[in-house]
Amino acid sequence: MNILMILTPKKEVTFLTTKMSLKEAMDILKKVRFNSVPLLDDKGYYIGTVTEGDILWHLEKNGYEGTLNKKLKDVKRIRDYAPVTVDAEIDELVTKSLGQNFIPILDDRKFFIGIVTRKKLITTFIEQNELEKEEIVHENDVIDNLYKRRSIRKFKEGVSVPREIIDEIVKVSLVTPTAMNRRPHEIVLVDDPEVIKTLSELHQRGGQFEKAPYLILIMNDDEKEPNAYLANSNCSALLMSLLLAVESFENLGGFWVSTRYPEYNRKMLNALGVPERFSLYGMVAFGVKGEHKPANEPLNPEKIHYNKW
Repeated sequence: MNILMILTPKKEVTFLTTKMSLKEAMDILKKVRFNSVPLLDDKGYYIGTVTEGDILWHLEKNGYEGTLNKKLKDVKRIRDYAPVTVDAEIDELVTKSLGQNFIPILDDRKFFIGIVTRKKLITTFIEQNELEKEEIVHENDVIDNLYKRRSIRKFKEGVSVPREIIDEIVKVSLVTPTAMNRRPHEIVLVDDPEVIKTLSELHQRGGQFEKAPYLILIMNDDEKEPNAYLANSNCSALLMSLLLAVESFENLGGFWVSTRYPEYNRKMLNALGVPERFSLYGMVAFGVKGEHKPANEPLNPEKIHYNKW
């Protein structure tokens, strides 16, 4: 947090100067109803803190007659609020605010530029804390989607998904993590019903996605990532990311299509004109939900182990 973000600037601060008389000071304090205010010299340097008690104690000690015209510089101050420079750490402000209603702020030349009130400091921390809580809750949408996501294999026919939503879903492929950040995967989005039908005829169980409005094929560039284990891990991470991206849009659903038979996979890739160096590792079929399923419940908690089996 930057001090300037919570600073009350000098032009908005009630302050007194050493050249003011006690009467002028009393009139100002009476008007603003502040118990304590910053005291500056005529050049704008912070001198200390004047309170009503300081002035009253001076008047009681020296008498009222003629004393009201004395200058503030002659008044003994009981306690001066400690200032900080504008580049100070927020922790220093917090520490000082424990015993001060405000903290005087000085620039790098030690000129007074404003104050930070204890109220403003506390309010800002509360607001920031609430914002952080809200952001954390918002991030839990990912966890919610993991529970809500179910394999949807029935889709509404003739209902298309806006192109901008499709683009948002497929762009996930550009940010999903990969081993050593090689990013060897590429995808093909198919939304042509005839092409999807052709692919379904080449797949060992193509009937399950034959009527899906959209199909994403996830491939590994075997030249960029020759390790099949890493390729499988990379594409699995992308596949799950795509399923969650689909789930994040209201009324969209999809499912994972297995591609465990290489001979069928190559035929599908050939039909799409995919170069030989690519291998198919999975597909995601999706569209507007034609069925709805209840959210998943966490099952078999005994499968989770901590520190040992």
